[in-house]
Order: sequence, then C-alpha cells, then structure tokens
Amino acid sequence: MGSLRERAPGIWQARVYNGLDPVSGRRRYAAKTIRASSRKAAQAELRKLERHVAAGRVPRGTTARTFGEQVDRWFEAKRRRLSPATQGAYAGAVKLLGPLRQVPLGKLGAGDLDALYTKLEADGKANATIRRVHNIARAVLDQAERHELIERNPALRADPPPVRAKPTRPPTLEELTALLQNAGDEQFATFLFVAAATGARRGELAALRWSDVDPDASTLRIRASITLGRTLKATKTHQQRVMALDPDTAAVLAAHRERSEASCAGVGAELSGESFVFTARPGSDVPLDPNAATRRFIRLCQRLEIRGVRLHDLRHFAGTQLIAAGVDVKTVQTRLGHSRPSTTLDIYTHAVGQNDANAAAVIGSLVATRQRATLPAPSSARTSARRAPASR
Repeated sequence: MGSLRERAPGIWQARVYNGLDPVSGRRRYAAKTIRASSRKAAQAELRKLERHVAAGRVPRGTTARTFGEQVDRWFEAKRRRLSPATQGAYAGAVKLLGPLRQVPLGKLGAGDLDALYTKLEADGKANATIRRVHNIARAVLDQAERHELIERNPALRADPPPVRAKPTRPPTLEELTALLQNAGDEQFATFLFVAAATGARRGELAALRWSDVDPDASTLRIRASITLGRTLKATKTHQQRVMALDPDTAAVLAAHRERSEASCAGVGAELSGESFVFTARPGSDVPLDPNAATRRFIRLCQRLEIRGVRLHDLRHFAGTQLIAAGVDVKTVQTRLGHSRPSTTLDIYTHAVGQNDANAAAVIGSLVATRQRATLPAPSSARTSARRAPASR
C-alpha cells in the first residue's frame, strides 16, 4: 500500500514501497508529485502508481536513479547503431550534460534544462552544439517516459536556442579552376574533379572501387562510404545510386585508371575491380582517408587564399550549378543522394530562386507573344492606321 500527503493546496506527495536496497538494506519508495483538485483524484493517481510498482514498470530504486544513469543506459543502447564519427559527436554532447547527472530522474524539470542551456551559451558553446545536447536530453527522457519511469518528458517544454543554417559558399568557376590546377598531384586533382562533377560526398568517393566505374555505360555507382578510421559503411541514406558520367569526367577517370595500373605494376601489384579508385599509396588496398583529404583541401585553399570554401562545398557547387541550369529537382536529388526532394530544395533555395527568375522571363515572353497575336491593337495604333493614306 502507498501513502498520500498533501504538501500544498492541490499538490500531493504519493509514496509506494518498492523493496529494499541490495547494498544498504534500507526500504526504498517510488515517489510521485501529484497535482489534483481533490483527495479522491489524488488517490486515483496513487492507485495507478501502486499498479505500476506491482507490475514492475517502476524499477526498484527509480526515485534514486539519476538523470546521468539514465543517460548512460540510453547511450549504451544507442551506441551500437552509430558510426564511430557519430559516436564521438554524441559522446561530446553527453559530456556537456554533466551538471545534471546527479539530478534524480523524476525531479528533472524543463527549468533545469533551460538553466543548462543558458550556462552553455555563457561558456561560448555554439547554438548548434546546445541544440545537439537538447536533442540527446529529449531522447533520453523520451525513453524514460516510454518505459514509464517518468510521467512526462520535461525536454518537450524546454527552450533551446535556435540554430540558423550557415549559407553555403560553393567555389566560383575561377576558384575551382585554380583548385584543380594546383592540387599537387594527379590523384588529388582527380578526386576534386569528380567531387565537383558528381556532387558525391567525400566518404563516398573514398569508398569507390573500380568495379563501381562502368566506362562502357559511362556510369558511376555509389554504394558505400568511408568514415572515421577508414571504416566502410552504407551511404548516408542507406541506398545505392547510379549516376551518368559526362564525357569529360569519364575521360578523367579513364586517365586516372591508366596511371593507377602503371603505379601498381611498378610495385608488383595488380589493379582489380575491388581496388579502391583513390588509395593511400600505389598497390594499396587501403582507401583514401576522408579526413586527410579535408586537411589537404584546407591547406590548398590557404595557399591559394580562397576563403570560406570547404571540401564539402564542391558538392554544393554541383547542386547549385545543376539547379541553376534548369535540371529538375528530382534528378538533382537522385544524383546527390538526398533522401527527399525537399532536402534538395531546402539546401539550394538560392539557386532555385535564380532559376525561377529565368522561368518567369520565359513564361512571360510566351504569354506576351500570345497577347500580341490575339488581342486587338491599341487605340493609338488603330487611329494611325485609319489616317494613313491608302496605298496605290
């Protein structure tokens, strides 16, 4: 049986015996604060708590379980489904939840979360980082609510700072030319060329094998990605895609294959279909490290004094150019490997706007042409026609 005590008008404290602590041997209780207008309504909530305890839906020691313990349980279950790079990002956000670790799970409120976000802002953390912390807290508390350890998820009422997407800054055609001409070696130049021509992600390019390049059909197959520690995994959307290659990109890849075959022969190795297109060294079965490619790109931009352009912006270069050239959004989505056309539209709104202006000019010209062909001439034109002498 449980007990019920009114702590303030309309606020009741319910307690239900929940076994002995295995370490201290002390009695433990599941506790709950109830807001009710009458004792009868509060007793109904007490009986509900008693049923949950009896059914084992409120684990022993729930009131003693801290938010930090719940975070650890959630992260342990989540970790197995994350890539190494994502695990690192999650671990960093989990660490920032440290000030709330000792708060009892059932007593954590939206105010506690808001206070943490304010502190993180004062410490200079970016809004995107704070939002990631909030998303993890929300997921942890959502799990606790689904497991009926808490009644409501307080993160739903918390107020994290807004995150404003940074505008992309694809390289100009002149900057792209400079990057390709000063890449330093032919393999890296080919890597940058294919990145800009296809819009493939850096990890997808690193995972390319020669069996993915079909010179007869002039196609490129994207089926995997390389992540932190050169770990092979599925693409970001977990879907393969095949894209057509233009003659120039196909020729660049063909020349790169010839050089790769010669390099392999020089070290007594053979280039096979399972060989990586971009490798750490000739004859190696180790793919190019995407992080190493990024570092090299940063140094290249610094040397050329190109500011604000990231390696990932070669992907944005491809998307922007395709949209601005009038290629339909569905085709661009497929080539870039976005999960939905709306993602493509969200990222390339600026290019869509430019294309929309062109579309307006085209349709306006067509309508104006039809207007001139079907509507009577203006009155001034008709008057001039009447006054003009008849030709003889």
